[in-house]
Amino acid sequence: MVLPSRDAKIQWLMEMLPVLSPLGRCIVFVATRADCDLLSQMVQNSPSFAGGGATTIVSIHGDKDQRDRNSAISQFKKNAQSILIATDVASRGLDIPDIQVVINFDAAKNMDGHVHRVGRAGRLSKNDAGGQHQRGVAYTLLTKQNANFAVSLADAFEREGREVSQELAALCQKGNRYGGGRMKHSKDGLGFGVGTAGSGAGMPRSSHYGPTSNDQRPKKKSRWG
Repeated sequence: MVLPSRDAKIQWLMEMLPVLSPLGRCIVFVATRADCDLLSQMVQNSPSFAGGGATTIVSIHGDKDQRDRNSAISQFKKNAQSILIATDVASRGLDIPDIQVVINFDAAKNMDGHVHRVGRAGRLSKNDAGGQHQRGVAYTLLTKQNANFAVSLADAFEREGREVSQELAALCQKGNRYGGGRMKHSKDGLGFGVGTAGSGAGMPRSSHYGPTSNDQRPKKKSRWG
């Protein structure tokens, strides 16, 4: 999801968590301990979750002692509709089953970290019949500050045969590989031609609401800024 600002990311999170949390356990990854505490408090105080209810909201980061972290993980595991807001301390080594949603509020430092984060969702469960993997979903929220990471992500999408949206391609153009947004189009690698004739041919339009087909409905204006 390419969004215009950090405030837009917060608005997206506040609007989408009530929609996503009923699907199953959800982990929200943030870059800093301060944001971990801030977002945890914001989610807990939001009208959708204030006063308790079906959803458990916990957080962990490196400044919390091991006892508090263990308690948070225990609460997270007990409730099938729970939200864990965490730094990368939760990206590796935690065996938590039945996580359905991962949200990268802040992009990972590199693709290796990104893979470990999104790998929390849809993991193989001991109770799965036939040893089949559960399906999960991951959202990564990007702004213009994440242009270089966007290039790495788009590279990975191309290797996997996945579609690169026009918004992600446009963000890549602001990365160092493409001259920092000076419309320096490479003939190698991704070769995105955003804003040039023939660019994006056969590529569905997309918006903050997700991809749409080429000739169906016009691109909607984002609700998040």
